[in-house]
Amino acid sequence: MPKFEPSLFTANRLADGVVVYLAKGHAWVEDIAGALVATTPEALGALEAEAKRAVAARRVVAAYAVEVTLDAESGTPQVRSMRERIRAAHRTTLAYHRAREAAGPARALPASDYDAVPAERAA
Repeated sequence: MPKFEPSLFTANRLADGVVVYLAKGHAWVEDIAGALVATTPEALGALEAEAKRAVAARRVVAAYAVEVTLDAESGTPQVRSMRERIRAAHRTTLAYHRAREAAGPARALPASDYDAVPAERAA
């Protein structure tokens, strides 16, 4: 049997499409540092059940497990794949929404403007 790797659950928030992670208290958070990490198959099963309930309640969509490593010093989960690194950095949704919010409703944003969001707004 293969060795179990620490894992967490990620999804997209239904209201705005932002990448979120399953956290304590049935919450879904934007920061991966707040995610619950399963270190056993049983714990992963419990997280999966909670993720399924959130999907059924239409809080999130496309929930799935992601294998992670834990930072040796901080214990913060670190995703392995490039796809998940991009999602964790919120390059696909959060920057876009915050840039649109900063620009106001009268202006559409080309992709090159996503990086133009002031740092205090992007944090």
